[in-house]
Amino acid sequence: MKKFGFVGLGVISEIHARALKDVRGAELYGGFSPIPAQVKEFSKKWDCKAYYSVEDLMKDKEIDAIAICSPSGAHLQPALRAIEAGKHLIIEKPIEVTSKRAEQIIAEAQKKGVTVTGVFQSRFYEAAQQVKQALLRGRFGRISLVDAYVKWYRSREYYAAGGWRGTWEMDGGGALMNQSIHMVDMLSWLMGTPEEIYCRRDTLGHDEIEVEDTAVVTMQFSGGAVGVLEGTTASYPGFYKRFEVSGTRGSVIVEEDRIVYWQFEKEDSFDTELREKYKVGSFSRSDVPRYEAEHSAHARQYENFVSVLKGEGNLMIDDKAAVRPIKLIESAYASARENRPIKTFGC
Repeated sequence: MKKFGFVGLGVISEIHARALKDVRGAELYGGFSPIPAQVKEFSKKWDCKAYYSVEDLMKDKEIDAIAICSPSGAHLQPALRAIEAGKHLIIEKPIEVTSKRAEQIIAEAQKKGVTVTGVFQSRFYEAAQQVKQALLRGRFGRISLVDAYVKWYRSREYYAAGGWRGTWEMDGGGALMNQSIHMVDMLSWLMGTPEEIYCRRDTLGHDEIEVEDTAVVTMQFSGGAVGVLEGTTASYPGFYKRFEVSGTRGSVIVEEDRIVYWQFEKEDSFDTELREKYKVGSFSRSDVPRYEAEHSAHARQYENFVSVLKGEGNLMIDDKAAVRPIKLIESAYASARENRPIKTFGC
């Protein structure tokens, strides 16, 4: 049994807690927050141990791994403490707000022989896995376009809560670094690291924040495929995130955790069964319900992480994969500042 301690007990920790409850061989052992009332409430709700100092959490020999769910710019110090204590780490995206800080975590973990993964749960949805397999089998033919859309809405109250959202210091950026990083990871996982990025960004709907709430990034991939990412927190009322893959022999559209379009030039019974499974064509794209429970992809990532801690299998999101989206977004920000395409060698 692998026992987990949480650092940070805000909204995202609830999803992590629900996910762990579904993972065999894993236990939510306890949690820490600098807010005592939050610790008390969390420990009571999840029937786990309450830690009122991060030192007490880290020195508890019962704990095998730490899940860091604190604000993005507050990951470095607890991560370094966990590594020093010999605890493995699963860290919410981004693992830190700059690649320099993220690589500091990775370097220290390698010295101590500690396993680190970053949370990019969208890869773990069954729908995303189906698309990946179709790509590996060459079913799309030559890829022409890969597109991702994160058209979300965040209120003034969202940014005001906690005081860290929408700041460069603690958020590391806006609609790209906080929200659209999931799709940056998705596109690079499906297609490989883009060779070139060009970005335009602005703050159009939230004059109270320091960072962008709207961005468009174009990407050039090896083999000629072109990609586009649109991300915003100023699109009322907000929509599911979506990605599309288009090729000379097939095209697919996925919204959040559901396939909404699946068509190939050469098809078999599997394709028919898959369309029936996801009820492809039964919904308008504004009406697509979730296919899986919200925490299910987190649970699969925890399953992968726990398996690796037991010496079984490979980490789906290793240290390089955890840092790569941060580097790509830093390249996008550089492109926007300099108003030119940026080569992404080294990402």
